Amino acid sequence: MNIMGSPVEVKISSTSNGGAYFMFHITVAPGEGVPPHTHTIEDEMFYILEGELSLMFGGKSLTGIAGQGFLLPRNVPHGYVNRSGETAKMLVTVSPGHSFEAFFTELDALTRRGGFGPAEVGALALRFGMSFMG
Repeated sequence: MNIMGSPVEVKISSTSNGGAYFMFHITVAPGEGVPPHTHTIEDEMFYILEGELSLMFGGKSLTGIAGQGFLLPRNVPHGYVNRSGETAKMLVTVSPGHSFEAFFTELDALTRRGGFGPAEVGALALRFGMSFMG
């Protein structure tokens, strides 16, 4: 998948486990990331495999490095950006996974078509119980 320029490789599809969870590997280039947002349906777990990410979680900022994991419960604002000069890689698990995987499938299609902006991504996110801050 191509999620707004970040390569995503599905490791475990939610279709293989009744929608219980969705696991994917994401590569985050320097300067890339996801702005602060909330999920109303899913909890997320990040495990940083390589590199360093600046994380925002519940109004706090912290730095995550390779070997660290983070639980991001639903309804708590969170986001990340790669402020380093090196590529970062994460393994992300989302539970439950069915809705989030469907969101990624549609976001991948939107990315591949091009010509999208924050309004289109925000509207798509709202359909799947997510909202971006600001």
